Amino acid sequence: MSRDKSKERSYTSARKRAEKQGAGYTASYLRLPDGAQLFKPKSGTMLLDILPFTAGKGNPWADEDMLHWERTYWAHRGIGANNGTFVCPRMSSKQPCPVCEFRLQLMKKNDEENEQLVKDLSPKQRQVFNVINLKDPDKGIQIWDISYHLFGKVLDARLRNSDEEDGWDTFFFLEGGLTLKVGFAEKSYAGASFYEVETIDFKPRREDYDEDILKKVYCLDRLLVVPTYKDLKDTFLEATDKGKDKEEDEDDEPPKKKSSRDEDEDDDEPP
Repeated sequence: MSRDKSKERSYTSARKRAEKQGAGYTASYLRLPDGAQLFKPKSGTMLLDILPFTAGKGNPWADEDMLHWERTYWAHRGIGANNGTFVCPRMSSKQPCPVCEFRLQLMKKNDEENEQLVKDLSPKQRQVFNVINLKDPDKGIQIWDISYHLFGKVLDARLRNSDEEDGWDTFFFLEGGLTLKVGFAEKSYAGASFYEVETIDFKPRREDYDEDILKKVYCLDRLLVVPTYKDLKDTFLEATDKGKDKEEDEDDEPPKKKSSRDEDEDDDEPP
């Protein structure tokens, strides 16, 4: 190939691929910005600062432009031939979800044989955070994606049971915020290991954060990859035939009427 012809080609970035692979990049439900890394817990005690970000549209716990500290979302796991994880459109963005519709049909049958499948298909609550690991500060701001039942549930309990004068609910404030002393324990389920939060303590921060940090944190609301109704249905049913005619494609449209039954996600979530 001549040198002139080779100049016309564009190359991929080996560095970007290596960074995303090393960060545990998951394309099916999180869209990580270039250079972003996922926080990975380890057994023992870790000192973590959770930082606020300017909320975008659709955050269930914050109005747009408010400073918030987490993004709650719900995901379906074990979807398709590759057992992928996908954001639930119904629970996360109030859009129709083919997996929830299929699950609802199974629930109406009230068949004992489908009890486990109904449980497996339930949307699982998860959270994403901007976090700095004070024991490894050189990594800067990392994105922490974790099941609500492995961390957020413990944190909520600590905040509910605290005294108002403790001020623990301001742990994410830039000024006067608190460092979380988190105790992680390694556990296993179905042959896979994971880390569960056992203890959370609140410690005064060594120093406050400047407003400039808000330019460096990630807008967590923009990280979620919400699949379209058709794409999720195709993956769920493995309907990959692209040669369907227009009449057949009508079945890929979400139903116009919503069910009055709006079941919650399963609280008993395996990791």
